[in-house]
Amino acid sequence: MENINLDSLIEKGHEIKSGIKYVPANGYIRTFSEYKITDFPVYTTWRSNTERFLSIEFPGDISNKKFPEIADLFESKHYSPQYFDRLLGILKSCKNLPTIITHNNNNDNTNTININNTNSNNQEQNQQLIHSIDIFIEAIKDEITGKQLKELKEIIKEEPNPEKAKSKIIDKIKDFGENVMANIITNVITSPSIWTSLS
Repeated sequence: MENINLDSLIEKGHEIKSGIKYVPANGYIRTFSEYKITDFPVYTTWRSNTERFLSIEFPGDISNKKFPEIADLFESKHYSPQYFDRLLGILKSCKNLPTIITHNNNNDNTNTININNTNSNNQEQNQQLIHSIDIFIEAIKDEITGKQLKELKEIIKEEPNPEKAKSKIIDKIKDFGENVMANIITNVITSPSIWTSLS
């Protein structure tokens, strides 16, 4: 029997993502990008296994609600890879922060978050910081080219004081185009762990 854990689900997810292919319009006009999954039965099995795994290992966790919601979006949005990245992000956040987070409604109908700690507070805070940094770096890499990233690194190398470097970095990002900064911020906000903490 296949050993199912977060590592194997993440690995299988990356395999599925590598099989997502763009479908050319072939002369037709359409207002969306169309993709297809190379092996759809493998994807459906992976989705079912993941949903069952999260229910068993993270009972009551917000990921049990978010994963199917994002998977439905992925399917309704023509298998766009950006939604699949969010599915992988949920799994990676469960691995990085193996803490059960539940939303409960109190009598006053306000949401509260109950956290059952499985690690020490210091460890958890360090992991959250590392995860947040990873999210931000990925958001930057998704929107700029390797050359542009190198230009930003040069500014950091030349001016190690972040406060002094701030204006240079802002000017450089403006040079990249007016939408770059907005896209980076959007990528950060829509990353699964940030999205769930804001919702």
